[in-house]
Amino acid sequence: ETREVFVPLRKDGVTNADIKVDLPAPGVIVYRFEESYLYPNCSLVNSAIVAYVKENMRRGIDFSTMRAFDRPWNDPGPSRGGAEAMQAANNEKPVLHAIVLDFTGVSHIDTTAVQALVDTRNEVQRWADHPVEFHFATILSPWIHRALVAAGFGIGTPSVDLPREIAPVVPYRGGRREKWWDEATSTSTSTIPEDVEAHDATLPHLSGTALIVAAETPFFHFDLTSAVRAAEAGVERSGSFWRPDTPPTKVV
Repeated sequence: ETREVFVPLRKDGVTNADIKVDLPAPGVIVYRFEESYLYPNCSLVNSAIVAYVKENMRRGIDFSTMRAFDRPWNDPGPSRGGAEAMQAANNEKPVLHAIVLDFTGVSHIDTTAVQALVDTRNEVQRWADHPVEFHFATILSPWIHRALVAAGFGIGTPSVDLPREIAPVVPYRGGRREKWWDEATSTSTSTIPEDVEAHDATLPHLSGTALIVAAETPFFHFDLTSAVRAAEAGVERSGSFWRPDTPPTKVV
């Protein structure tokens, strides 16, 4: 019997070093959390993901032809005469399409960590110069689920509507952020949302097949295999994004 498993790309001293590991589709990154995602370690996770993206994924904007005073302050640019070689090397890299985060080891998350994940999304999308999908696997805590939805993850929100920060206190219902004027101008009687721990013993027994994860959160997946397959399916639908011979394309 054989089955698909996911192991670290680097030698870890645990798995068989002679096994050939197949990479995910070009443009897809899989990152596994080994502990809860909290204030003490969130900056390390942010640095690891962003550094890997900048080293292995194509930069969306061609800075090789920019003048020095148009560059970001921390980008010295290519060496003299090396602009063409730098851009050629950049074009050989795949275009970033999706990042898959394995939350199997995450039992707790706090506001600082969620904000760090929002910052990670902003940084990688600025590097790629187009929207990047974030897929999440094995989220079993309703509180982690709600925190991520509040930050715009999992629900497929357009990039222009994604929050830049989650620290401000905003009206909140069912995990979604709502605009304050929607509440102020509503003439209907508001009802208290059902608590996530509420349980109705009279729920009918369902037979047949049903979705394990709600359809409203298409980027949340029950296991890592389905998350990676969904990310790779997106690459196939937009195959021109990751072919090395294709110049960078800005997606609006």
